[in-house]
Amino acid sequence: MRSLMQYVLTRTQKLALVILALLVLLAGWYVGIYTPIQDRIRAADTAGLEDEIALEQIKASKIKAMQAEIDENRASGAPVVPSYNNFKQELEQLNEVYGRAYEFSFTFSEPEVDGTGVRRNIAVYCEAENYDAAAELMRQILQGPYRSMIHDVSINSMARALPNQMADLKKGRVSLSFNMTYYETTVGADSLEGLPVEETQQAQADGLANSDLSDLQRSDLETAAEAALGE
Repeated sequence: MRSLMQYVLTRTQKLALVILALLVLLAGWYVGIYTPIQDRIRAADTAGLEDEIALEQIKASKIKAMQAEIDENRASGAPVVPSYNNFKQELEQLNEVYGRAYEFSFTFSEPEVDGTGVRRNIAVYCEAENYDAAAELMRQILQGPYRSMIHDVSINSMARALPNQMADLKKGRVSLSFNMTYYETTVGADSLEGLPVEETQQAQADGLANSDLSDLQRSDLETAAEAALGE
């Protein structure tokens, strides 16, 4: 035992012990620190990838359902939501319908963006032969090829009424005024010129799957407009 304590290590032996100690430390770091960190990183990457796959599957499902609805609407002749910019075609429809009125005028507002949805608000004034003719003009717009909504309808008789009597809207010329909205989408648009840049860039990046079409559902205002049309 005494001779062992008095034993002096050679330079080579000291170097070997140092290397051995370093290897032990390195093994401990690899097993205790590096490996667990890498396992957590791989687990996080896998979870993120699974989330991305699930999100893409949801988007694909939404797109498929919406495309099926669009195809069904086209097949049935129901109005569709066209891609921006459909203003020329909408104006042609307005001119075609209201060209049958005595007088007509349109006041256009700047298009409004909400997500991937675009709203075109238009104030319409015209004069028609009678109430039924005015109602028919609005009906043709609602039943046209493009999704729209009519609200704030006002129909007034232009005929002179007898004293103490109200004019009969069913007889004689009437004036018709209302506000309407055409709906478009930035999805599939060739150009976003004329729309707020920041909103539309984000909207187009989100794509059709994130389109908010909730405002295209039947609303109280649309129901009121249909009531004015006698439906």
